[in-house]
Order: sequence, then C-alpha cells, then structure tokens
Amino acid sequence: MRIVSRRKSISRKTVNKYVHEVTANLKDSKFIQEKFNPEWHGILSLDGKYIKIYDRLDKGTVKHCWICGIDFPTKDLPHYLLSEEEGKIDLVIYFRELKKMGYPLKALISDDNHNILDAARFVYGNDFKFQLCVHHYMEKIESWVLPDENDFLVELIRKIINSQNPKELHRRLVILIRNRHCILKRKCHEEIFKDFMCHLEYLTTHIYYPEYIPKTNNEIENLIRQLNLRLKTIGRFNHYKYASDYLNAWALMRRFTPFTDCRKPNRHRNGKAPLELAGCNIRGVDYLNL
Repeated sequence: MRIVSRRKSISRKTVNKYVHEVTANLKDSKFIQEKFNPEWHGILSLDGKYIKIYDRLDKGTVKHCWICGIDFPTKDLPHYLLSEEEGKIDLVIYFRELKKMGYPLKALISDDNHNILDAARFVYGNDFKFQLCVHHYMEKIESWVLPDENDFLVELIRKIINSQNPKELHRRLVILIRNRHCILKRKCHEEIFKDFMCHLEYLTTHIYYPEYIPKTNNEIENLIRQLNLRLKTIGRFNHYKYASDYLNAWALMRRFTPFTDCRKPNRHRNGKAPLELAGCNIRGVDYLNL
C-alpha cells in the first residue's frame, strides 16, 4: 500500500479504503462453483492457518483459523473458511459447505488433528480414504527421543511408512512386531510403538493407493507458506471482516492465476490456472469484476 500511495500520490488511508471496497465485493467459493462448475477429483489436502486480528472489544490481538482445502490433482481451492478455531464444530461447518457444493470427497490428507477426520466422517460418512501426513507424524515421534539421536525404532517406523508396496510394508512390520521386545528398550519406545500401532492404518493408506493418494500434506503446506509471505507484511488485521475479505481475495487470485514454474512431473500445469485444470473456461474473466 505504501508503494501505491507513493506512485499515485495519494494517502495510505485512501489506498486502504479502496482495497476494502474491492475485497468486500468479491465473490465467494460458492459463487465460483455455481458459475464455473469445476470438475474436482476429490483428493483433498486440508489444513488450518491462524490469523492475527485486532479485537476492538478486548482491545487486544486474537487469533482466528483460516481453514482451507486444496484439490490435489488440480491445485484448486474448492472452499475456505475463517473461523474461531480448528475445532470439530468449525470443521463440520466447513465440510457441510463443501458437500453442498458437490465436492466428491474420495480421499482426505491432513495432519494429526483428529477433529479433521471426525468432522469429515460426520458429514461424508465412511466413503472416503484417509491419509495421515507422514511428515507431520515423523516430526511428532522424533520429538519424543533425544535431539540428534539416530533412534533405531524411529528409523524403522520411517522405513515402514515409506514402503514401496504392501509386500514390503508387511515384511517390515513383521520385523518390528517379532523383535519389539529387543527394540523397545526405553519408556519413550513403548509410547512411540503404541502410538504408531494406533495410527498405522492411516499412515499407510498411500501404499495401497499410490496412483492417486499422496503421503504428505505438502500441497496445502506450500500454499500456507506462500500466504505467510503476504501476511508477514500485514502483521494483523484490524477487523474480522477485513481478514475474511482479504483471504477470499487471495484465494481467488490463486484460483485464477496460471502456474509458471512447475517442474517435472507437473510441467503440464504451466500456463494453466487451477480452475482451468479443473475444467473451467475462464478466458478473459476478471475475478475482481465477476
């Protein structure tokens, strides 16, 4: 805003006013679905990002969670929601809106927030596969052992969940289970083993469906990293509505902007926007004036 203010010789307050006016009138995800009817693939990577907002009543900064999902094959953002937290009620609201929009949930990838899976099942039932992000899970159990320690159990679990096929998975699991009394030497090992066996089903879904289910939540994590670059200069929003409008505008920009730097095996995406990859004709469409 400072750059625009200097270039146009107008005050930052005036620039800020125009930004609020534009973002307040932008269309939401429901409108995009009704107008363009995207053909989503149903492989959803989901996560939440906490946003700083100034609370005028409490006269202090509070955090609200922006819940967003990305359709893995198309990289489109079917729906996004700014809520108080990433709790089950908020997530149920998100999935209900997603289902109303006709999103065909076939697989869900997320971190170890159990509310996400519970909410998705509450709305969609059990007719989808669930993959727990292996990267987040490994970070969790690595934090249970000493820093920089090459722990044999942790490394064996890493090999198990990164198996190339079900046969290799079974072989490595047999090694762990048959030799657990020799491997589990410390109290933290018992906790790690118990936790791993509880999550095993969801950590290995990608091994049985390698052709379309990713093993990490990297897609949505990358999206949030890019959003963080924008939010870093903003710091915090002065109102909930300003935050919601800005996030909606940013999501629209992402959906309508063609990819330019994709590398193999995703080079085919270059020159196409996420909505185009979802089968939508958006040529000549200005998302700021829909």
